[in-house]
Amino acid sequence: YRDIVAYPVAIAARAIWKPISAQTPYRAMVRPCNGDPTVLNFDIEIRDLQDELCESITGLEMRVLPQTASLRPPKWLRVSP
Repeated sequence: YRDIVAYPVAIAARAIWKPISAQTPYRAMVRPCNGDPTVLNFDIEIRDLQDELCESITGLEMRVLPQTASLRPPKWLRVSP
């Protein structure tokens, strides 16, 4: 996303509605929240295969860290505009 490698630095809120496990498949909906080029903000919902909400995260803030500023995602991961 935006051809950068960003790392999570803050979360505004997280709610766990139903605990999840590593052995179970889930669906995630990730929504970009703003157009600020220096900060990436997302809201995330994690749902089970019956479409029940398991977790929600609002205001996930991601930034490029100074020590990783030159990193770029691999070509197979890049999204065309």
